[in-house]
Formats: sequence, structure tokens, C-alpha cells
Amino acid sequence: MNSNLPVPGKPENYSLVTLYTYRRRNVFLNDELMSIPETAIKYHQESGHVTVGAYVIMPNHLHMLVAPADWELTEFISNFKAYTGQKTKQAGKFEKRVWRKKFYSNEVAGAEDYMMKMRKIHLNPVRKRLAGHAEEYRWSSAFREE
Repeated sequence: MNSNLPVPGKPENYSLVTLYTYRRRNVFLNDELMSIPETAIKYHQESGHVTVGAYVIMPNHLHMLVAPADWELTEFISNFKAYTGQKTKQAGKFEKRVWRKKFYSNEVAGAEDYMMKMRKIHLNPVRKRLAGHAEEYRWSSAFREE
């Protein structure tokens, strides 16, 4: 994992955001379902709504380092959850809601805190034994194809 990546923008503008699935169900269990939040992250970033410095999509939650641009953080999260929830229900035939109503965010204190949070995000699949190394986990900004 390359921990020497530059911070895109000012680290103080970022928040570590965590979203859990409803009742922490394992929802994102295959490539089709995992690609839904990843596509939404890339869309919002390319649209200029937010900058996402790092992310990881796990079976029952996701973490992102997010810096709002032309949207407030709550507006981004609301839109993200609505879109990904709808697409996930369609693809996975879920009848109940996908996301918990609540989300968690912690502001980044500076460059060192940003790097610590980014490493924590990228190592999440390793700690959960979904990958041997952060770079091997397909659904993370740390992923590197060989």
C-alpha cells in the first residue's frame, strides 16, 4: 500500500465517513452489488460534488474520506444512499432498506490524521481477512491490478 500518496486538497476539508447497511446485513456480496457504490463514488467525484480521497466497500459497510465541493456532506450522503439503495434493491432484489438512516463522520485534523485514516480504510479488508494485502482488495481505492 502506498502511504506516500499526496492528499488531494487540504486535509482539514476531509471527513472520514462510515455508512452501515441496515441491521449490518451483508449486502455487498458480489461484483455486481459492490460496483454500485463504487460507481456512485466515481460519479459524484467526476461531477465535482465531492472529492473522495480514499474508500473501501465492505459487505456490510463502507468508509470514505470525503471533502465536499459544491454539496454539503449531508446532501452528498443523502443522495449517495438514495441512489445506491435503489440500485442495490433492483440488482439484489432486496425488499427492505439497504442503509441505516444514520451515518458517522469524523473530521480530519491534518495531513498526519488524513494518512492514518487512509491507512485504516485500506487495511479494513486485510483485518477482516478478505485480502492478504490492501492492494489486492478490488473494492478499495488501494486496489492495484497486476
